[in-house]
Amino acid sequence: MTLANNLLAVLEANASRSSSSSAGEIDTISTYKNAILANAAALDDFYGQSTADGISALAPRRLPHNHQVIQLRSKKTGSYSSPLLFTSYYELLLFGAIDTRLTPTRSANCWLPAACFIKVQNSLEVALALRIVTTLQATFTVRSAGHNPNPGFSSVGQQGIILDLGAVNQITVNHDKSVASVGPGSTWDAVYGALGEFDLTVVGGRSAGVGVGGLLLGGWGMSHFSNFWGLACDNVVNYEVVLANSTIIQVNANENAALKGGGPNFGIVTRFDLRTFPGSQLWYQVVVYNASDKAAVMAATVEVQEAMLLDDRIGIFVSDTPGSITAGMLYRGSESPPGGAFEAFEGIAPLVVAIPPTIGTFQACAVALSLAGGERWQIGALTVAMDASLYVELHDILAAVPNNASISLTYTYQPFSAQGVAQGLAHGGNSLNIAPENQAWLAFSTSWKDSALNDTAATLTTQLMTAVSTAAAEKGKLMDLVFMNDSHSLQTPITSYGAASVAFLRACSKEYDPEGVFQRLQNSGFLLVGV
Repeated sequence: MTLANNLLAVLEANASRSSSSSAGEIDTISTYKNAILANAAALDDFYGQSTADGISALAPRRLPHNHQVIQLRSKKTGSYSSPLLFTSYYELLLFGAIDTRLTPTRSANCWLPAACFIKVQNSLEVALALRIVTTLQATFTVRSAGHNPNPGFSSVGQQGIILDLGAVNQITVNHDKSVASVGPGSTWDAVYGALGEFDLTVVGGRSAGVGVGGLLLGGWGMSHFSNFWGLACDNVVNYEVVLANSTIIQVNANENAALKGGGPNFGIVTRFDLRTFPGSQLWYQVVVYNASDKAAVMAATVEVQEAMLLDDRIGIFVSDTPGSITAGMLYRGSESPPGGAFEAFEGIAPLVVAIPPTIGTFQACAVALSLAGGERWQIGALTVAMDASLYVELHDILAAVPNNASISLTYTYQPFSAQGVAQGLAHGGNSLNIAPENQAWLAFSTSWKDSALNDTAATLTTQLMTAVSTAAAEKGKLMDLVFMNDSHSLQTPITSYGAASVAFLRACSKEYDPEGVFQRLQNSGFLLVGV
């Protein structure tokens, strides 16, 4: 079957699956069909070239009207095709090197020169783009905002295709405002801003620039108040998914446990329907303390973790560096916290108040806590039981890492409790198998600028994580769980869910992707094939 006929088959299959298609949807399918028929020769020439010479052999050309659309040039004739597949309005196929990438990833060590970018704007375009990938049997990766710094997770080299979901960024609410429908290409700060107009919020990311798709499908998603709401993935009531065979399905709350923690193993999600909550404001401040006060700061951290069990409006994170310890304190709602919420920190003299006490929106808080871009990053994850003396020991391990002024090493304590686990169960369950006890998810983060330091930074990160893991294990405080969103590319967070969950996820993968497209062709990510 030719490439053009393959794409027409996708349209026919998805039209037949939806017996209640609106007139607008029928018109859209008709528009795509006409465009494919009009460009069938160019598509099939493209298929022939790609099969013979590989994706990277195609030559780019920018159209004169300044749209980001690249036409195909035949290697045989040297001539350019007519606009490929869609009109310039759709901007579907893009070919070029690194300087034409659409949405750069956060970390410069992920800037791989993909041979081809496919920028899509809706689920039907995702289905067509995925059929191009499977017809060519090309390596591919999926990108929403490109926040994950692991190389290959939202990037691919010169023999591969990036499916760019950045334009699939719709944000709508239903008639009673109980559900927000959000595209994977949206960022959480944009989502908070849109929902703030209705004085609503959702359970999502904590920093501006983090993509919806990556947080919810490239991991589980921890919010500032996950002990009260559960994880972000626990609050998805429905997924719209493009399967490997390019059919579009809806996966509701009764059958989506695999997507809650299972990673990018089952399909490409083109819409997340999220449970909304009233209130778009919170109180927050960020205070930096001297590392010489480590014992007092860590004791206060544990006190606040314990207070969270009694007052579910409290949120906290604590970031540790060799010379200082930073505490982010948050309280859900439009009022300042009661006197006892963060009382444990009150007797500790701060080095600096990085963000003064503020009552603002979830969007403003996300912007205030956003990370700088353009640097190189490496991440990693471990889980430890709540213990102040362990926290002090781990700070000493961090401080003992050989100093390099050009490399920044830090890790952040992210508390999670049995109440958060219970919320996940109440919302239908997930695939994570989290122990119902108080714990802290450690997010390791190494940053640097000079590419000459790549190996050194990687070595220091590994050494730190190994030392922390060993110390926690010796105290009986190391837990099995590995938080996927913060995991190093060499970690296998799915393994940490336990054998039963892994077997469940493999069965789901076999059911929905029997030919193993997402295991064989997907460039990277936490795939079941690596478990």
